Amino acid sequence: MTKEIATLFIFESDSSPGKTYQTLVYVDGSTSCECPGWRFKRKTTPTGDRTCKHVRYVEAGMGNRHAVKMVEYSTPAQVPRVRQRSMATPVLEPRANSRAFDFSND
Repeated sequence: MTKEIATLFIFESDSSPGKTYQTLVYVDGSTSCECPGWRFKRKTTPTGDRTCKHVRYVEAGMGNRHAVKMVEYSTPAQVPRVRQRSMATPVLEPRANSRAFDFSND
C-alpha cells in the first residue's frame, strides 16, 4: 500500500555538491526522506520516529526556505504542528506527551 503524497521538498546536500534529497510529507501528516540521516536512523524523536535535518526543517515550517524546490500535491489532513507569528520567528506548538525545555540559559 502506498501513501498519498501531500508535499515534496527537494534539498541540496551540504556534503556532496550537486546531490539532492527528496523529503515527502504525506496526506496523513507523516514524513520521510531519502537522505542517509533518515534512512539509517541516526537521529530519532522521543517517540522513536525517524528524523533528519530535512524533516526537522519541514516540521518547523522552514522547508520552503531551505529547499531548492517544493511541490504541493494535496493538502495534508493533519494541521502542521507549527504556527508562525511572522516569517522570521516560527513558534512550535507542544506535541501531546511532550516535555518542556528551557533554553533561556544558553
